[in-house]
Amino acid sequence: TPSYKLIHLSFIIILLSFKFSLIFSILPDFIYVRLTGYLTNDELEGVSIATSVISFICYLTLILCPRLNDEKLNSLRIYGALGFLPYFITPELEILVRLGIPFQYLLLIYLFLTFRIKKVAILSTIPLLAFYSYKIFSSVGAFIGYLK
Repeated sequence: TPSYKLIHLSFIIILLSFKFSLIFSILPDFIYVRLTGYLTNDELEGVSIATSVISFICYLTLILCPRLNDEKLNSLRIYGALGFLPYFITPELEILVRLGIPFQYLLLIYLFLTFRIKKVAILSTIPLLAFYSYKIFSSVGAFIGYLK
């Protein structure tokens, strides 16, 4: 529907304005100072290329996935797909990547509710399972690395 497209387009424009530093000229000084602390922090680790690629594939499969008869499931899928945009548009800006995490919680609900629907199993369930498996694997790997 047009409202989904408008929301996705707006979110993409906002992320691109951060990526190319266009938004900083219109921000008030107190917000700009607060954000630069997050944006220039060298201690944060960026998103890996593998995560960016997996996120792009998940985003495309969710957008191209066939519509279901249940509008709530369609909304969960479309709004949940927003969570993948920062991973491949602004992977170097950790604070913006974290912005996508709440949207991904919508996809967990979608994943559980559509797990047995064959119409979307290949196009959305398998890529989402791959993404969440990779996230769990990389988190465990980072935790083990932290313990050493």
